[in-house]
Amino acid sequence: MTDRFLMVIDDDSVYHYTVRRNVERGSLADRMLFFRDSELALNYLSEHKASAPDLPDVILLDINMPVMDGWDFLAEYALISPLFAKRVHLFVVTSSVYVDDVRRASASALVAGYLVKPIGEGELRRALDSALSD
Repeated sequence: MTDRFLMVIDDDSVYHYTVRRNVERGSLADRMLFFRDSELALNYLSEHKASAPDLPDVILLDINMPVMDGWDFLAEYALISPLFAKRVHLFVVTSSVYVDDVRRASASALVAGYLVKPIGEGELRRALDSALSD
């Protein structure tokens, strides 16, 4: 298996635990990095934009977060992602099933897909597999 690197940006520690458990149980990723704060995640990505090994293959981004929500993150991400040393696949993840959220996420060229919580092992596998099939 090719090295797989997953980044999770979500303020919910229970969700972090669930993702970690599913990824480990299914051997879905070799590395995982978790952020509870979107700004810290953006700082990490900015600092490592020129280093492909330090960039994730897949980002799971929660939309509903305090301080900087997922939409604000995406606006800033749009400015730095063209400078990345490799392609990063970003999936919007939320418990929201509002049509407007789905439409907004689907309209963004930065978003590879929209996943509704809770996310199971199969959905995580498909997201990570899509990142390496390009």
